[in-house]
Amino acid sequence: MKPFRRPHLASTLPTVLALPLCELEREYDPFHKLWAVCDLLENTLRFLVIAGAAEHEQVPDKLAALMTDRLEHPTLVVWMEVAEAVARY
Repeated sequence: MKPFRRPHLASTLPTVLALPLCELEREYDPFHKLWAVCDLLENTLRFLVIAGAAEHEQVPDKLAALMTDRLEHPTLVVWMEVAEAVARY
């Protein structure tokens, strides 16, 4: 009997999250590891915003205006703010 092997987390995630996770796991240099963490976090926030907005047949006007305004100059903090706003709706 073969021993049970748990699938790697990345194999269960969407590609947009799996690739930065694999990059993070391969990185050893502390500076580049931190960079990879930021990439993974930003991609996760983007994914949550897209998935949350997709739950609406039509994005509410107030949320659409916020997203349009804030995502004109996207940063990690802006993605966090937009993800929080999407979660409130």
